[in-house]
Amino acid sequence: MSRFRSSAALALVLALSAAGSAAAQDTAAGPRVASNTFFVELGGNAVAYSLNYERFFTPKIGIRIGGMYLQADDEGTRVGVGLFPVMATYLLGDGNSHFETGAGIGFATAGIDDSEFGEDWGDSAIYGTATFGYRYQKPEGGVIFRAGFTPIFADGTLLPWAGVSVGYAF
Repeated sequence: MSRFRSSAALALVLALSAAGSAAAQDTAAGPRVASNTFFVELGGNAVAYSLNYERFFTPKIGIRIGGMYLQADDEGTRVGVGLFPVMATYLLGDGNSHFETGAGIGFATAGIDDSEFGEDWGDSAIYGTATFGYRYQKPEGGVIFRAGFTPIFADGTLLPWAGVSVGYAF
């Protein structure tokens, strides 16, 4: 029985020392880096505005999804347009200031409901988009600011565009 106890005690000591070593490595890696971001973009990859969520899987590489919807009503006719960009993001630079690059696709949907003539129409499309710009974001989180060139590619046409964003990282 004492052999079992000493083996169990040795296993417990080894497990605790391994856990302590792993915790020390995590602490040595530096302070926590904010990996979630919410922001509002004016202009940008969804043309007019968008609400966005971004998740960073490393301090430099993230995935973003956003959405915008506009609707107009005029004397029995309703027009709606939705744009939804999905992008990969890469940050260059350390500290608070970064050069941000990104690329992805956008899903566009549009529809018309004309109650006066009893006609409906709807369609959807996919477009390409990118981001090249400045990003202010502290590694530990807080307020972020973005500004950049956000071209849109559709049907062989390049639409040069730009956007600015403000949000919060945590």
